[in-house]
Amino acid sequence: MTSVIVLGANGFIGRNIVTALGPRAVPMASSDVDLLDAQDVRDKLAPHVGGASLIFSAGLHRQRADDMDTLFNNMRMIENMTGAMAAAPPKSCVFLSSVEVYGAPEQVPVTEATPIKPQNLYAIGKVACELMFQRHCRQADIPLACVRLPGVYGRGDHGTSIVGRMVGAATGGAAFTLMGAGVTRRDYIHVSDVAAAAIRLADECVDGTLNLASGETRTLNELITLVSDRFGPCRIEHTPAAKNDFDLSFDLRTMNTLLPGFAPMAVERGIGLYADARP
Repeated sequence: MTSVIVLGANGFIGRNIVTALGPRAVPMASSDVDLLDAQDVRDKLAPHVGGASLIFSAGLHRQRADDMDTLFNNMRMIENMTGAMAAAPPKSCVFLSSVEVYGAPEQVPVTEATPIKPQNLYAIGKVACELMFQRHCRQADIPLACVRLPGVYGRGDHGTSIVGRMVGAATGGAAFTLMGAGVTRRDYIHVSDVAAAAIRLADECVDGTLNLASGETRTLNELITLVSDRFGPCRIEHTPAAKNDFDLSFDLRTMNTLLPGFAPMAVERGIGLYADARP
């Protein structure tokens, strides 16, 4: 089968994609290629791209910094990568984006047609990167799946996810900071489901934009109960609610059309998979 280049192979999602791919994976971590250096990308990435599939899981997250430098650096990575793709077009591309592009939607459930209203620079950058990627792939006739992700969690997330931080708080780590009453409803998807979907989208040369989610929403209080039932009491520190707090759920008809039969795991099972390893 076609080899698959995984950019961001040293990240949480990227590592899981590489593992799921097995010998088909061509891992590209930051130590393998500097996506901010156009020449390095041409020298080290271009030789592998032609005829392969490409999954873009790289980029600087807003947990590192939500500023203009981060925004422009993420855009520069796309610019450099599409430059390399021009010389050696891939068979298909998958870009992992974020549901943060929607901001605080006026109506739920959210669909792919929900107005884009990013509320932070990271989300603005995701919108820009989607558009840059789409422009290049449309002109080059390359199938591109833009995947908008909610909260991704799973073993090995090192406490970067809400679920991971809760498990950490129940297994001897820092207390979980609960903002407000804990009644905000959100969707959480396990990293193994993200990996499986990304690989399938690449292999099937899917073209389009989709929200990838579990289809179930949980409040923070419900998650805390699930974690506590599995790992013991979750230590909580309470802080005031954020001013822009909002619920977020998704209409998954596009996902079900593009990925027929895809069935993300329930969060109860995903939490159980943290067993025997701290996040």
